Amino acid sequence: MNQNIIWTSMTSNPTEIDDLVQANDGLPRYFRIDTTGARKSTDDLMKIALNDPVAKALIIKLTQLGFSLYYNDDNESRFIRQDRIRHHWPAIKDGSYLITDDDIVYTIEQPASERVDKIVVIFSPINSKPRLSRYFWPSFSKLMKFLPPNTAVLRIADVGGVKGAFYMDTVAQPHNADAVHNLIETTIAEHSLENSDVVLYGASNLTCTGDR
Repeated sequence: MNQNIIWTSMTSNPTEIDDLVQANDGLPRYFRIDTTGARKSTDDLMKIALNDPVAKALIIKLTQLGFSLYYNDDNESRFIRQDRIRHHWPAIKDGSYLITDDDIVYTIEQPASERVDKIVVIFSPINSKPRLSRYFWPSFSKLMKFLPPNTAVLRIADVGGVKGAFYMDTVAQPHNADAVHNLIETTIAEHSLENSDVVLYGASNLTCTGDR
């Protein structure tokens, strides 16, 4: 890999992105997209793509390569490669958020008793804000006080995809569903619980398939 950052414009098509990656001898850590040509250049590329088919094709291509929108400023949107998020997200770096070896971002809120008999798993909604926080937007923040004693809350971020991965597999993350499932199973095992002791809770992008 020659460059950690590839700069290009919102008029780039998927083939041009492939050519840039090939010329770079591999995927960069970041893509920075010039949005000067948009009708409202202060919008992030995701908003621009709602009415611009060229920008839509570009954002889909970046997503398929495993890049997520993480920052927007006047005339520029920035995308980060999935495996670089752990090195970039301040909340992960300072320990506020945890991350598995499979790049699943999460938090675990313990009950005051420090004894865990039940677990509620919260699947995060997606926010439109062009920051990494959009993939782990706070929801049901007061939930703990309404739960029975000895209940922990496991919150899982939805990183990946144009508007999250819906906790399912994607082109860039073909084992995402298993990684989420493994986190839940590991948490259950750590507290010697049964699957019946766990409730899945979320809104909008919560998808359950099979025995997950």
